[in-house]
Amino acid sequence: MKVSELIKHLNGYDQDAEVAYTVWQRADVKHYASEVRDTPVDLSDEACDDILSCIDRHMDCSLGINWDTIEAETDAYIKEQGLDS
Repeated sequence: MKVSELIKHLNGYDQDAEVAYTVWQRADVKHYASEVRDTPVDLSDEACDDILSCIDRHMDCSLGINWDTIEAETDAYIKEQGLDS
C-alpha cells in the first residue's frame, strides 16, 4: 500500500480517535536483505515494493507483520527471483 492510499483510508476515521499502528517500509526490507541475511543481497526499490505489497496482501491479522514476516517474504522473493548467491 502506498502512503497516499493509507492517508486516504485513514481520512474515513474519526481524526481524534486513538489508534495503534506500525509502518514497514523499503528501508526495513533492504536492511534485512543486505545486513541481516547470512548471504546478503542488495534489493532494488522495486523489489522491496514487491515484497511489501505481497506482505500487505497476504497478512494474517491475528499475527500481524513483524521481522519474521519480513524475513520469510524477503527470503521467498530472493529464492523465487534466483538472486541468492
